[in-house]
Amino acid sequence: MKLRPITLTLILAVAAIVWILIFVALQILCPDWRMVNQNTHSAVEALGGMTAIVMATFLLQRKREEYGGKLFLLAVGLLGMGVLDVFHATVSPR
Repeated sequence: MKLRPITLTLILAVAAIVWILIFVALQILCPDWRMVNQNTHSAVEALGGMTAIVMATFLLQRKREEYGGKLFLLAVGLLGMGVLDVFHATVSPR
């Protein structure tokens, strides 16, 4: 079964809204609750940064003529975001 792009977009939007509502409910019901784990935070930031760098690498390898150069700016943005995320993951909080 192949999903249409609009269906997939709606599913992702509903999932994001549900996650936001869950976290808002947690903040209302338990205002002192915090999920603080510096090692997990650094690992997630580093993983996200490396993912962005790999995606940028794949986009830069695509033929520019195929997409009229539109993917170049996206690749540069992902590359910058990935580098900043990796630096953010390596810095320890005060």
